Amino acid sequence: MSYGPGIRFDYRPSRVPAGLALAGAGTVGLAMATPVLPWLLRLGVATVALSLAWRQWRSPPACAVKRVQWTADGDWLLDTAASEECVATLKSFRILGSQVLLTVRMASQRPLTLWLAGDNSDANTRRQLRMRLGRLSPGDPGGTV
Repeated sequence: MSYGPGIRFDYRPSRVPAGLALAGAGTVGLAMATPVLPWLLRLGVATVALSLAWRQWRSPPACAVKRVQWTADGDWLLDTAASEECVATLKSFRILGSQVLLTVRMASQRPLTLWLAGDNSDANTRRQLRMRLGRLSPGDPGGTV
């Protein structure tokens, strides 16, 4: 079955997940400021939450994917930083407004989530992906499991 024209785009990790983690840690920090808990416990919980968020924000992304291609045949090809081309399968996807989350799995590796947001991809690429993903049905080779 033909899936339409192929889609190819360069990928760099988005900062949206790290920003959400930092906002969540800030919310935890504000919640800990309530006088219900002893001050030492509040300080400890707030410190742990903020340090985890800071680590998420400052850590380099674990993703080594540089380019993603969804071919017309429904195959997913990932170009890595080591200049290797890996075949992947689309495990699932989510469309959150204008953002697209793709979970792909390369052979013998754990699933990898690619977050496409306004800070790391153009609107046209995300629109093409949303349109093509919307035509998938479960059981398609390029579809979700």
